[in-house]
Amino acid sequence: METPAVIVIGAGLAGLVAANALADQGRAAVVVDKARAPGGRLATRRLVGLGERTARLDHGAQFFTVRSPDFAEVVHGWRRAGLVREWCLGFGAGGDGHPRYCAEAGMNTVAKFLAASVDLTCDATVHSVSRHNGLLRVTMTNGDTLVSDSVILTPPVPQSLALLENGELVLPAGVVDELGAISYARCLALLVTLDGPSSVPDPGGVQLGVDDHPLFSFVGDNEMKGISDVPAVTFHVHDEPSQRMWDAPDTEALLLAAARPWLGERTVVASELKKWRYARPLVASTATHVGLESGDGTRLVFAGDAFAGAKMEGAALSGLAAAEYLAG
Repeated sequence: METPAVIVIGAGLAGLVAANALADQGRAAVVVDKARAPGGRLATRRLVGLGERTARLDHGAQFFTVRSPDFAEVVHGWRRAGLVREWCLGFGAGGDGHPRYCAEAGMNTVAKFLAASVDLTCDATVHSVSRHNGLLRVTMTNGDTLVSDSVILTPPVPQSLALLENGELVLPAGVVDELGAISYARCLALLVTLDGPSSVPDPGGVQLGVDDHPLFSFVGDNEMKGISDVPAVTFHVHDEPSQRMWDAPDTEALLLAAARPWLGERTVVASELKKWRYARPLVASTATHVGLESGDGTRLVFAGDAFAGAKMEGAALSGLAAAEYLAG
């Protein structure tokens, strides 16, 4: 009997890396995601620009670093494909000498590249994960179902746990405690296009601590980074003000006013406020993944940036670890 394809829930970096790694091992995978396109926080947005030129802004992950040999191998493939390049060696005077990488045409192109090699269905919202006839059954909100002996869950952990609860799938108490301890920070992202160059200093990015600025944690000029044809700036907001201002009716106006030092005297052509409810883990697992095997042989794996680190590298390494667990 043919082994059912692994079901991967979530087409962010962890899920897509896991699906590609499974394919390399000779195991088929199907990926489902509730969004209209893959990527998760590998998100690139187009806004009104100047004339026929369109602004392109990364509004999730702004850049990434490489610290481990396994991720270096992954990134080497991206560089061979012409997807990513070195942006700078750090922000501020002199930098720190450690490369920061960005995608040539926006971070979402990395997700699209990875998605091209997998069986992906978008606009597919999962309602539950349950047990059925010795297999795991994934049920969509539209009633469609998928079954497999193995499921990888890569959404934010609270969302993954809700899917199991909907399917009345009970985890061991210790695992519930471990996963329930994971928490996330929210992040507001302000996107702005201008009628001329911004006042963001070279190399086009500014990292700010809470003592440096009460609102903004990162300011990135997408034109200076090389992904936008027109001046376009992304502002990320610190954890506490993101939480406090999340539902405030005047948030965008307040952030635009606070952004003025980096906009200079330029006129704002367009602006947009994006919200990341699960922007990064505040409390993460110390493991690269959490894998569970039941007596019937079914296997459930939790993966994502809450396990191997809050950055792109952590998400990728967690996806690799999830695939390796199933291969083992």
